[in-house]
Amino acid sequence: SFTNVASRTSSHCVIVGGGIIGSSIAYFTKKNMPDCSVTVLERDCRYRSASAPLSVGGFRMQFSVPENIEIGLFSGNFIRNINEELKDVPGENVEESERIDLQFFEEGYLVLAGSEEAANRLESNVNVQNGLGAKTKLLARKELKERFDWLNSEDISMGSLGTESEGWLDPWSLLQAFRSKAQRLGVEYVDGSASGFETYGDKITGVNFTASRGCQTSGREVGQSYKIDTDIVVNACGAWSGYLNDLLSASNKELSFTLPVVPKRRSVFVFSVPDETAQYFTESNDGKFPLVVDPSGTYFRRDGKIGSKTFLCGKSPSAEADIDYDPTAEIECFEDDVKTLKESDYAVFEEELWPTIAHRVPKFENIK
Repeated sequence: SFTNVASRTSSHCVIVGGGIIGSSIAYFTKKNMPDCSVTVLERDCRYRSASAPLSVGGFRMQFSVPENIEIGLFSGNFIRNINEELKDVPGENVEESERIDLQFFEEGYLVLAGSEEAANRLESNVNVQNGLGAKTKLLARKELKERFDWLNSEDISMGSLGTESEGWLDPWSLLQAFRSKAQRLGVEYVDGSASGFETYGDKITGVNFTASRGCQTSGREVGQSYKIDTDIVVNACGAWSGYLNDLLSASNKELSFTLPVVPKRRSVFVFSVPDETAQYFTESNDGKFPLVVDPSGTYFRRDGKIGSKTFLCGKSPSAEADIDYDPTAEIECFEDDVKTLKESDYAVFEEELWPTIAHRVPKFENIK
């Protein structure tokens, strides 16, 4: 049976942050330890500023670190079989109306290398990926041109293409799938913002929080402080993980350590192509258009089904331009919807992204 969030004042495990990471941790914890009570503390049940729903939903195996590749392989199998994994009654068929549709487009990542040095790194990475079971294929310049005739590969020495379990999905659907299943298993979601910790010696004994303007604050008054006693706390705050760690340090100097994680701004831009350009892409490579990573770091992909006229693009800023944002300022203005982190820098698109994607895909010269 479910315990009302208003009456739960203790929990074996409290997960701070209810996004995809926090909700997946809640699901796997409850699945593997049914008797463990799990509470998720999430400051915004509508996820207006959560990182995942604002992302491009990319999913890949193309890493250089073995652990990341293995995480990708596990996740790929899970996503392929998500309806089996998350169904309520093992062995029974999932009704069509109840099936989870992650809108998973398995069209791969195409990572491009310009210099010979970059090509050597790419080849080394692919050898590691293939050795662990990932389906990644190296493509020479000639093969790139033959397979993707819309791609300008004149200054490209090599590319690597993920041919299985790579592409993109709808992160909102994945988040809701994890959250819904976790709740059905008995995980409680509490709408509140962590404000500090209770400790005894070198152990955490409780999490203090302020009730937020959420969906499930029944029995709690917005803006008032409350506490959940617990044995285990999981930091799943994403970009705000460093801030939560600072709260712990302030609560108990003996538990103080530095967690160098701060919010950073990332901008994703949407553009569209004319009908004839979309049709041209549809007739090339069976309509498949992988997420392309240019040597400059710029990436772009189609948004939606084959034939869609809409595309997404972006790029991580240089180290000099990649400034840190004050996480406390973001939290203080959270309820007022003042979101400096969500303000896109359109000069980046005009000055950096558009010239790059138009060079790499000449058909993009007439985008709007």
